[in-house]
Amino acid sequence: MVPTPAGLKGRNHGGRKTGQTPAVEELDYPQEAEDAFFMEIMWPVMLCMGLVWLRRVNPLYRQHECHFPNKAMPSSGVLPWIQGIFCNANNPCFQDPTRGESPGVVSNYNNSIFARFYTDAQELLFSDPEFLQLGHLWGELNAMSNFMDTLRTHPEHISGRGIKVEAILKDDELLTSFLLRDIPLTQAVVYQLVNSQIRPEQFASGVPALHLKDIACSLNLLERFLIFPSKRGLHAVRNAMCILTPQRLQIIEDKLYANVDFFKLFRTLPMVLDNHSKGIEIQLWVRVVSAVSEKLRELSQRNSSRELLQVMTPLFQNNLSFRQAMAAAPAWYVATLKDNNYKAFLGIGSGKSRSHYTYDNSTTPFCNELMEEMESNPVTRIVWNSVKPMLMGQILYAPDSPAVRQIIKNANTTFEELERLRTMGKAWEEVAPQIWAFFQDGVQVKMIRDTINNPSVMDFIDRSLEESPLSSKHILNFLYNGPPEDRPADVPEFDWRDIFNVTDRVIQMLNQYGDCVLLDKFVAVPDENTITHRALELLEDNKFWAGLVFVNMHSWTTNVPPHVKFKIRMDIDAVERTNKVKDRYWDPGPRADPMDDFRYVWGGFAYLQDIIEHGIIKTQTGKEWPMGIYLQQMPYPCYVDDLFMLALNRCFPIFMVLAWVYSVSMIVKSIVLEKELRLKETMKAMGVTNGVIWSTWFIDSFLMMGTSTALLTAIIMGGRVLNYSNGIILFLFLLSFTMATIMQCFLLSVFFNQANLAAACWDRLLYPLPPAHLLLRMARPHHKGHEAVAGWCHIQMPITHSQSLC
Repeated sequence: MVPTPAGLKGRNHGGRKTGQTPAVEELDYPQEAEDAFFMEIMWPVMLCMGLVWLRRVNPLYRQHECHFPNKAMPSSGVLPWIQGIFCNANNPCFQDPTRGESPGVVSNYNNSIFARFYTDAQELLFSDPEFLQLGHLWGELNAMSNFMDTLRTHPEHISGRGIKVEAILKDDELLTSFLLRDIPLTQAVVYQLVNSQIRPEQFASGVPALHLKDIACSLNLLERFLIFPSKRGLHAVRNAMCILTPQRLQIIEDKLYANVDFFKLFRTLPMVLDNHSKGIEIQLWVRVVSAVSEKLRELSQRNSSRELLQVMTPLFQNNLSFRQAMAAAPAWYVATLKDNNYKAFLGIGSGKSRSHYTYDNSTTPFCNELMEEMESNPVTRIVWNSVKPMLMGQILYAPDSPAVRQIIKNANTTFEELERLRTMGKAWEEVAPQIWAFFQDGVQVKMIRDTINNPSVMDFIDRSLEESPLSSKHILNFLYNGPPEDRPADVPEFDWRDIFNVTDRVIQMLNQYGDCVLLDKFVAVPDENTITHRALELLEDNKFWAGLVFVNMHSWTTNVPPHVKFKIRMDIDAVERTNKVKDRYWDPGPRADPMDDFRYVWGGFAYLQDIIEHGIIKTQTGKEWPMGIYLQQMPYPCYVDDLFMLALNRCFPIFMVLAWVYSVSMIVKSIVLEKELRLKETMKAMGVTNGVIWSTWFIDSFLMMGTSTALLTAIIMGGRVLNYSNGIILFLFLLSFTMATIMQCFLLSVFFNQANLAAACWDRLLYPLPPAHLLLRMARPHHKGHEAVAGWCHIQMPITHSQSLC
C-alpha cells in the first residue's frame, strides 16, 4: 500500500482514515465525511437551541427596590409586637418607602384594615359629642339596674317609700279636670288621689293582673298599691270610688295611663332608692341613639368596615378547624423574595421528625387536636416547629438569686399583659350566662320593652327618629327575645342574640387558642449545666425557647451589679449558623428570607434580648420607661434576578462537554488510529516532521470546532441566553476553550495505542471532570490540608478540563 501525504486525510463514520489509495477515497469519502461533518456541527447547535428554549421559558425577573417593614420588639407594646409577627411573617418587600422609615414614625400599619377601621371609628364615633354621652347613659342604666335588683331581691329596703302620682303626670295632664268635671269627684278626694304615692315594689314582676275596679272597694288592696297622706284620705277615696260603676272605673284607669309621663317615671324611679340619682333621661337616650345610629350607618358604609366584615365572616363559622381558619385568613402581604428552606420542607438534616404524634398531657384536648392537625401537614409542620418554642416553650435562667429574680420579674411584664387578656377572656365565660339571662328574662329589659310599647313613648321615639332609618319597632326588634317564627315580617331578622352569639364565639375561639400558649415561661435553675441538661429534655418535645445565664451574678447575689452580663443560649436550629460568613454562590437580592435570614428575629432571640434588657433597665432605674424598639432592615436597590443564569453557571461545564463530546472523540480516535496503523512512522520516513503532523491535526480539528464555536456564539447571543455578555469576548472565550480542548486531546492520545479503546476511555475521563470540579468547590475546607487540595484543584482543573468556565 502506498501511503498518502500527511495533509490528505479522509473522514468516515468510524473515524479519520489516513493512508488509503485515491481509488478507495473516491468510493467512501464524500458520504461518510458529510455525515461526520453534520454530526459535529449539528449536535452542539441542537444543545444550544435547547439553552435558547430554556431562556425563553425562564425570562429575566426585574425586581424593584425593596423597602421592608420594621419589626416591633416586645418593648413597643403587646399589640404592635403581635401585629408585627402576624403581618410581617414573610418579610414582604415594598416598592415605596414604608411608613416606619419616615422620621418620627415607627408604626407601619396605618393602611391595614384594623388601622383604617380604627381611624374611621375615631373620626365618626370617638370624636362625636353624642357618642361620648354613652358613658353617661351607662351610668343611668347602672342606677336603674341597681334599683330593679333591689326591688326584686330586697323590697324591704324601699318599703314605705313611693312615687307621687302628681310627679309622673304630664305637664298638660287632663286627669284632674276629668275627675272633677266628668266623674265627678270632690276636690278633696281628687287631692288625696293625686298626692298619694305608688308603691314600686308591687310592680317588681311587672304590671299586676288587677284593674282599678278590682281594688277600688278594698282597703287592703288600696293600701297595698298606694300610700295616702292619712287614714282619712284612704277611707274617703275608697268610699268615693266604690260607688262608681265598673265602666266608670275602667275609664278612670285608661285616663290615668294616658296621662302618665313615662319620661318622668323613668327619671323618678331610681330616686326612690337614692335621692341623689338623676334617673334615666329617655329624651337623652333617644337623641343619643338616633345620632349614634346615624354614625354607625355611615361607618358601616366605609370601605374599612366592609373589608373587615369580609375578613372576619369566615371566622364565625361553627366548628371552624385550624386549616379552615388558615384558608380564610387574608393575604394582607403576599410579597416573598426567595424560596423557603427546602431542607426544612423535605425534612433533611432534622433530628426532630416524628413518625406519629404524641399526646401532650400538659395542655387541653383542643390544643392536642390542633397540634396533631398541624404536624400531619408538611407545610404547617414547618411553621409549627418554628413557632412552638415561643408559644409553648420555657425560658430557663440561672442562677436562682434574688437579684436575678428581680430582673426576671420586671422582664415578665409582657407575658403578664397577655395573661391579663386571657383572664378577661375567661371572665367572659362566667359573665356570659348572666348577660344572656339579663336580656332574655331580665325584669329591667322587660320593663324597657313595655315602656317602648306605650303609645306615648312609641310616638315620641318615632318622631325623634323620623330622619333616620330606625324607629321604635327596630328597637323593639333588637330587644326581641321570642322565637324567630313569631317575629314581625316587616323587620330584619337581627336582634341582640346575634351580637351575643358572635361575641361569644369569638371569645370562646380566642380562649381555646389561648390555652395553647404557655405564659408562665421563666423557670429558675441552679446553674448553666442544669440549663444544658434540662434544655436537652425540653428539646425532645420542642418546648425549649432559650436559656439565660447571668455571667457576673451568683446564687447569693442580692443586688444587681451596675453592668449586667448575660448570655442567651438557644437551639442551633432556631438561630443562624455561624460556620459560614457568606453563601458559596452569590446571587443578587437582599437577605430577606424569613426562614433562613431572620432566624434571630423569628426564632425569638431578638425578642428575648429586648425583654431582658428592658427588665434590666427597669431594675436599675426603678422606672417604667415608655420607649420601645423597632428593628429596621436597610432598603435594597432594584436588581435583575436571573434564576436561569444561576443554574447555568453551575452546569455550563457539563454543557460544553456534551457539545463537543463527539468532536473530541473523533479527534482522539483519529490520532490514535494513525498511530495504530503505523502511518505516522511512515510519514516521518518520507521526511514529514513531527511538528508538521501535529500542526496538520490542529488545523483540521480547529477548523471544525471553530465553525461550531462561531455558530454557538451566534445562537447564544441571538437567543439572548447571556444578556449582558459581549459577543466578541464570548467567541474568544469559547475559542480558547476549543484550543485548550484540542491540546488536551493531543495530550491524552499519547497514552493509547488502540483507536476504539482511546475513544471509549476518553468519554469516561471527560464526564467526571465538571462534576468533580463543582464538588471540590462546594467542599468546605476545614484544615490546611483541605485548603491546599482545594487551592490545587482551583489551579489544575481549568487546565485538565480546558478552562471549564466554573
